[in-house]
This record gives sequence, C-alpha cells and structure tokens, in this order.
Amino acid sequence: MLERMGAVKVTWDVSPAPPQNPVPGGCRLGTDPATSVLGPDCRAHEVDNLCVTDGSVPYTWPIYANAFRVAALMRHYGANAH
Repeated sequence: MLERMGAVKVTWDVSPAPPQNPVPGGCRLGTDPATSVLGPDCRAHEVDNLCVTDGSVPYTWPIYANAFRVAALMRHYGANAH
C-alpha cells in the first residue's frame, strides 16, 4: 500500500516477539481542529465523548503516563456530566 501511494525504499520486518517499545502513533494534539485531531486533553475535536491515547511518543512510560492522565480527565468529566 505504501508503494502504491508513492513511497520509496519501503522496508519491513516480521518478528514473532512484540517490540520492546510501541510504534509511535499519529494523533496530533492542538487547539485548532484544522491542524489537529485531538485537543490538549486528548478529546477529539469532532466527536463528543471520544478520548484517544495513542503512541504519539516512541517510549512506553510517557504513553502510560498520558493514558493515566486522560483516564483521570475522563473520570472528572464523567463525574461532572449533566
């Protein structure tokens, strides 16, 4: 698929073991829906009640930390929903 989209020098590797660190994701955070998918609190601009935590950073611990941060925000939003 990447080659059909015009990519060159595409390489890949298959391993039976999972990677030590997840492959980075691509959900951009920001305040402008025209240039980002998620707000600074990881809530989607276009979909109510949708939070996304992905691997936008290539290291496991920051991904865990962000997931816990977003879980706390979701709990807060849920407790204050009307």
